[in-house]
Amino acid sequence: MRPSEALSAHREQIRHLVAANHASNPRVFGSVLHSADTPDSDLDLLVDPILGLTTLLDIAGIQIEV
Repeated sequence: MRPSEALSAHREQIRHLVAANHASNPRVFGSVLHSADTPDSDLDLLVDPILGLTTLLDIAGIQIEV
């Protein structure tokens, strides 16, 4: 499955996961953004940390769970 397909299927779950890990505003960049992803591509996400709340463990949690 291409990451763009997985994103389409799980968009709301990813948004919820980002919020649950004290971050906001998830955005996609890289090959998925440019519709050039393949089954071997990864899903590149950029999130905004919440000042005074987001930790590196939160960011790692997002990475692992997505």
